[in-house]
Amino acid sequence: MRQEDVNLSNAVACVNGYYIFSSDVENVYNEYKEAGISRNRIIEDSISEILVVQCSKRYGISISDKELDTIMMTFKISQPDLFEESLAQYGEHKLKEKLYIRNLFSKTKKHITENILLKNGVPYDAIDRFVSHYGLEKQLSPYSDEQILRDLGREIEAFLFNEWLENLREGAIIEYFDVQKDSFATTFH
Repeated sequence: MRQEDVNLSNAVACVNGYYIFSSDVENVYNEYKEAGISRNRIIEDSISEILVVQCSKRYGISISDKELDTIMMTFKISQPDLFEESLAQYGEHKLKEKLYIRNLFSKTKKHITENILLKNGVPYDAIDRFVSHYGLEKQLSPYSDEQILRDLGREIEAFLFNEWLENLREGAIIEYFDVQKDSFATTFH
């Protein structure tokens, strides 16, 4: 994953050499501000997304140019108004980059979850870690592991992926930059 023509003056973070810019954060923030998502959350989610994408090569996961063209065409056909708005906002090159990253993240997350974290089923101690992490001992004590897994399986999978991601973050070089812009008034450390 390479970045071209990088202007570091509006970088808010760097993840193993890949920069996140305040303009990108602002675009996402403006799109989702009604949902109450903070700029800090957007930056942290972007860092996670980039880390997962950066490790995709290690697992032999990629998206070909043909796949990316199909993704672009599917987006254009299925959501023409949003596609045109995104194209106008980002330009074709940046939109392709965003779709590439988002889809490579999804593909890699699926691979990690299915082939590493859950290869032999849910690890024996995962339910206990999940319950303890969220303080659910009292609420879930009447239920068997099978019942908990049946009802909260997706949440437990997400929890396991987040644990894996936290380990990935610990080995990463993540830098935060101070940014003081008119539309981006928060200082990050």
